[in-house]
Amino acid sequence: MPKLPLEQDTCSIFGFDCREILDNAPVGIFITTPGGRYVMANQTLADMYGYDSPRALMESVTDIAGQIYVAPRDRDAFKHLVEQQDRITNFESTRMRRDGTVFWVSLNARAERDARGKVNRYLGFSTDITERKKLEQTLLQANQSLKQSSRMARVGGWELNLATGVLHYSPITREIHEVEPDYVPNLENALNFYKEGENRQKIIEVVSRCMESGDSYDVELQIVTAKGNDRWIRTMGEADFQNGRCVRIFGTIQDITGCKTAREQLQASEARNKALLNALPDMIFLFNRQGVFLDFHASHGSLLFDPADFLGRNAHEVLPAETADLVVFQINRIAAHGECDALGYEAEVNGEIRYFESRMVTCGADFLAIVRDLTDLTRSQETLRDISRQLGKITDNTTDLVALTDLEGNFKYLSKSHQLLGYDITSMIGENILDFVHPEDKPKIISSFEDFLAGRDGARKGELRYLCADGSHLWLETVGSFIHDDLGDLKEILFTSRDVTERKKYEKALLQRNAEFKAAERLARMGAWKYDSDSDVFTGSETAAEILGLRSGGSIPFDEVLSFIHEEDRSLMADIRGCAPPSTLSFDFDLRLDILGSKKWIRVVGARNDNSGDNAVLGMIMDITEKKVSEIQRDEQREQLIQASKMASLGTLVAGVAHEISNPNNLIVLNAPILERVWNESLPILEKHAHHKKDFELAGTPFSQMRDHVLELFSGIHEGSRRITRIVTELKDFARQSSLNMTEFVDINNVAESALALIRKTIHAHTDNFRIFLEPDLPLTLGDSQKLEQVMVNLLINACQALTDKTQAVALETFSVEEDKAVGFKVIDQGEGISPDMLDRILDPFYSTRHGVGGTGLGLSISSSIIQNHKGAMRFQSHPGQGTTVTVIIPSASPETFST
Repeated sequence: MPKLPLEQDTCSIFGFDCREILDNAPVGIFITTPGGRYVMANQTLADMYGYDSPRALMESVTDIAGQIYVAPRDRDAFKHLVEQQDRITNFESTRMRRDGTVFWVSLNARAERDARGKVNRYLGFSTDITERKKLEQTLLQANQSLKQSSRMARVGGWELNLATGVLHYSPITREIHEVEPDYVPNLENALNFYKEGENRQKIIEVVSRCMESGDSYDVELQIVTAKGNDRWIRTMGEADFQNGRCVRIFGTIQDITGCKTAREQLQASEARNKALLNALPDMIFLFNRQGVFLDFHASHGSLLFDPADFLGRNAHEVLPAETADLVVFQINRIAAHGECDALGYEAEVNGEIRYFESRMVTCGADFLAIVRDLTDLTRSQETLRDISRQLGKITDNTTDLVALTDLEGNFKYLSKSHQLLGYDITSMIGENILDFVHPEDKPKIISSFEDFLAGRDGARKGELRYLCADGSHLWLETVGSFIHDDLGDLKEILFTSRDVTERKKYEKALLQRNAEFKAAERLARMGAWKYDSDSDVFTGSETAAEILGLRSGGSIPFDEVLSFIHEEDRSLMADIRGCAPPSTLSFDFDLRLDILGSKKWIRVVGARNDNSGDNAVLGMIMDITEKKVSEIQRDEQREQLIQASKMASLGTLVAGVAHEISNPNNLIVLNAPILERVWNESLPILEKHAHHKKDFELAGTPFSQMRDHVLELFSGIHEGSRRITRIVTELKDFARQSSLNMTEFVDINNVAESALALIRKTIHAHTDNFRIFLEPDLPLTLGDSQKLEQVMVNLLINACQALTDKTQAVALETFSVEEDKAVGFKVIDQGEGISPDMLDRILDPFYSTRHGVGGTGLGLSISSSIIQNHKGAMRFQSHPGQGTTVTVIIPSASPETFST
């Protein structure tokens, strides 16, 4: 092969031909340009890249970065490092062979520079490290698998250097202890993780023995993690000794909490299974293929044979021939077909015939026979059959209809009495009970049936119409109850029915009569009631309850009834208790009810119930409120007529008296001023006469004294005359009751001001504390302003006369009541007040609280009449010693009144 110049130069460097050395070198040797072309390569390098010769490699590879490097950036990294450091060692990268396979190389090279320091070529050698890389990868995977296995097994490592006192935890060990990743414990900290008590004492003991004598340990203990969680761990430890002295201990720790819990659960499950097995009444025997007894299990006392008599022996050697044949038959049957039906047989045990059932299953290569003693069950079934026959005789001869259904209501048994419905009983078996119920009653029975099934206990009773074969229907009173199986689960439903058709007819008639009676009660406003003295309970019909103000009829304590009755009438109703047996009294009385402020009159009629054995009183109550109200109104009207007649007679009398008084009073009024003038003109003459003579007497009184009192006598005559005139005027006003001028729009505030102008001096003469409050913009009222002023003056004078001290106050207020469309005024005083018994009479004519000081008793009566003529009202509030408030309210004028 002809040599390239560079090859010749390379070989001549050493002064001899080194081609043979290069071609047989174990590594690939090369020289490349900075641009990426091979200028020299040996055979090992050509073989490494899959070329036949170095020439073929150098001619084919014109771009090392693009053709040789798997990652071209690795070529750039190589060049950068070489240019920076002039040489590079162990530069590892992936390369690509001629056939496209990838392998690993380790590259050692240096840069050769020219005189100017510029790199003109790279010299180096490559080593195929693919196998080493595979081993490294395998080792890495093995380490990762080991770590993963350690993590999955929850196994961690630890090491204690006794020289430094440092205890190292692996990551898994830290996870087990639930500590931070950077946690570094000492020996004391590590031991304190173990649960206080036996666990901590045990670990201290084994660690101490390991450090002292080199005994390794392997123990299972409980720890409490840094987060307070309890865990079971398995820890193993060994010691490392140098010169007879322990320098370190190391070992592993494994979280076995799950295993420990599973083991405990398994032990508990095994204990439960043993308990369940021991609780079974069955005997269990294990046979081999030849029918030899291998093992057994039987609850205490259930085994019929001594184990020594049958274990290891063939069934034919122990059991009666017939029973042994059954055992062999079952074994052969199961061996051939994999299963065998349970077989029953009987055997004599201790002179007694007993009944058994044997079931057999495979148990590996052997056979397990489960034998149950059915003697008691068989005898119970025979007894049950006898009872069933007797029960059949009973149900077939009873008039009640007895039916047995499944839980869906399908008939399983019907007594002969079902012939009452007219069907063939045999044809009804398997049919559903709902098919024989009247369509209108089906929703009710379906709802009751679902409720019955949901309750799963007790019994349900109902009355239903059953369809007969001829299309008619019968009323049946049906009681349904559950029948349970031996395990207590629901099995069937027993229905017992009785024909109540006739009773339902009577009930319907009775309901009709009751409805008619209730209707009659409502129309007559009468209600029936009953009092039971034993329970002290009052029971009333709906109408009675309505009359008493109760929500519905029913029974309530008698004391509650008494609470509705007016307290003055309560004793009448309470006497009903005295009418209970043995009393023979009857009663009929009226009384008043007071229910939530509503007044009502009722009539109560009753007597002892002599036709029953209970201690009861029966009666009726009637609402007589309308009747009583009519009677009261009639009485009031009668009283009003009588009073009106009296007032008319009184008016006539008053008018006559006023006239008779008025005439002589007129003489006094006319003559008194003349006499006073005569006295005044005679006085100088009399004084002159007294001056010349000694004092003389007039009407038995010395002139010197009489002279000073005569004027007082005349003043008294004048005042008495004026009082007679005022009384006569009030009498005439009362008797005449002249009509009012009701066409005037009146402002109550103006009335108040006019009244005050008239009597302001009178007010100030009686009190130093008078107040007035006039509400502005009062609505007008239609009436007689002079008459209203008269009322206000009268009330103010009365208030002043009621005061006992000038410091006591009198107030006048005007106001409006918008919701009532009214206006009014109040006169308030702090005087002596009026007693309750006087308040009821103060509006009566001639009644006065001040007769002793000249009151006529007509002022308030006339004022009340005036206010009534204004369609208003006068109200009094007073307490002795606390003053009096008189409130007058009259309607305000409506807008329609203004328009007209």
